[in-house]
Amino acid sequence: MNAVATSIVLIGMMGAGKSSVGTCLQRRTALALFDTDDIVASKFGLRLGLTVWLDGNEEALFERASRSGNRPLLQVKSPRRSFARMLQARQPLYGSVADVRVDTSMLTDEEVALAILSKLGRVGANPATA
Repeated sequence: MNAVATSIVLIGMMGAGKSSVGTCLQRRTALALFDTDDIVASKFGLRLGLTVWLDGNEEALFERASRSGNRPLLQVKSPRRSFARMLQARQPLYGSVADVRVDTSMLTDEEVALAILSKLGRVGANPATA
């Protein structure tokens, strides 16, 4: 996908920052944003826009995902082990559909948003026209 994309699809594990980064991107651009883990649709050719994989190391992602305590997928006997298995299974899928990958492990939400916009060639653009 090139820089003329009219929307951004954020994919990645829980805790990667899809909702938070999406909020930052909405403040900075007029692009349509999709917060979704429905990568099956993208894998089979439904292209809604630039697909950005918000990735991160397991430790950072798990720590963020488990903060609120209300993640149904982590309400299991061994949440860390379950998370690690999900991450391992999903990473190849995310990689196969992503146009862009951003490691969020050490970045703030704003820094991730700027990294995405940089990939689009839109850094420094007027927020109303970015």
